[in-house]
Amino acid sequence: MGTKLEKANLKGANLQGANLEGANLKEANLQGANLEGANLEEAIFEGVNLKGALNLSIDQLSKVRTLYNAKLDKEFLIQLKEEFSFLFKSLEQQFLEYQYNLLGAISNNL
Repeated sequence: MGTKLEKANLKGANLQGANLEGANLKEANLQGANLEGANLEEAIFEGVNLKGALNLSIDQLSKVRTLYNAKLDKEFLIQLKEEFSFLFKSLEQQFLEYQYNLLGAISNNL
């Protein structure tokens, strides 16, 4: 379990190289924050504001757990929705879909 940063105001923060693996950043404000080289693996970005975030990449964002209701710059939003649409589902929805698929696989093997 990562750091709890729910609703944190990190606007303009220098998070260069920060290890945010597994962090809960639900509804945090990262507007204009420098995220160069930050580890975002499995971070919860539900409702996070990433508008104008600096040095952020598609690769970094593709590794978060969710971007449900996240505020993103248009160029990120378009590309991520095309390539990683599952990230825009809530954690609950992801869990239910996983359970449904798992039960389907089990019943197919019976």
